[in-house]
Amino acid sequence: MVTFKFKGKQYQIVPEESGVQTEPIRPAEDILRDFEYCMKVRDYQTIKNRITNGLHWGWMKEIKTN
Repeated sequence: MVTFKFKGKQYQIVPEESGVQTEPIRPAEDILRDFEYCMKVRDYQTIKNRITNGLHWGWMKEIKTN
């Protein structure tokens, strides 16, 4: 399971479950590497946009913690 934490929330990256086949499926590890790079260069707006799109298109899920 590939996860990413941002602003106190944890997300699971699941590109193979998205159902969107307009382009080749990228491995979850590649997407995580993109997020880590954005964190390194402090590009928080891109992270927010990708999380929004990932949740919308189904290739990312928020992990609910109790």
